Amino acid sequence: MKTTALLFSFLLATTIVLSCGKKAEKANTEKLDSIPKVILTIDELTAKIESDPENALFYYQRGILHYDNGDQTLAIRDLTRAITLRPDYAEAYHDRGLCHFELDRPDSALADFNQAIALNEKFVEAYYNRAILYESLNLIEQAMNDYNRCIQIDPKFGPAYYNRGVHLFQHNRKKACDDFKKATELGDKDAENAYLQHCN
Repeated sequence: MKTTALLFSFLLATTIVLSCGKKAEKANTEKLDSIPKVILTIDELTAKIESDPENALFYYQRGILHYDNGDQTLAIRDLTRAITLRPDYAEAYHDRGLCHFELDRPDSALADFNQAIALNEKFVEAYYNRAILYESLNLIEQAMNDYNRCIQIDPKFGPAYYNRGVHLFQHNRKKACDDFKKATELGDKDAENAYLQHCN
């Protein structure tokens, strides 16, 4: 699923503006054993749905393709059908949350991210995207809690270090630079630029 770039800027004491709220992250289906790594077209998935209308996976996959094609409304329809058929489908809740997020429906997005996390307490992308949503609502403490949780679950999740570092920069430059350095080591180019500009 394509992701939505949300950029949040914060004026720092040194009049430097760092950009926070890196791209939202789709569910990493490579980590999900329950989701076959099969790539089908919308037409192929529609045919499969017609022959097996109770298969939540087909609706989920078609919903992702609709989102990739820029049609969040059709994506939400298919993801909702997947959830109806399989109420424990954390990935479908998460990705439907991304659709709502892109359509500027924060309450619906938050509800879906919360449900994805309730179903899978180690769902890193759901915490990360909920943090970005919290930032958009200026709920920075909640966002920081979610970035911390991302890092606790997956210490190699670079974007969470970068975003956390942006928030820390005003109050604790050393900790912010530690986060930028860690994200840089994990391959994050924005963090590398921030580290080079503000931490040397």
